Amino acid sequence: MLWEVEGKWVVQGAVDVNIGANPSAEGGEDEGVDDQVVKVVDIVDTFRLQEQPPFDKKQFVAYIKKYI
Repeated sequence: MLWEVEGKWVVQGAVDVNIGANPSAEGGEDEGVDDQVVKVVDIVDTFRLQEQPPFDKKQFVAYIKKYI
């Protein structure tokens, strides 16, 4: 049983929003917010896939028989 799918890298995390306002003369440009951006594969993120431990042939057959 094998599926082939096409995924793409997407950036997940902080979004840079420009609201068009001028920064205050007294305030700083950055308020010290530490936004983290992570690149993930869209299919893995959408379906919340997790890496499985490796199986040898005997273990794989025993595991997949439950679903066949």
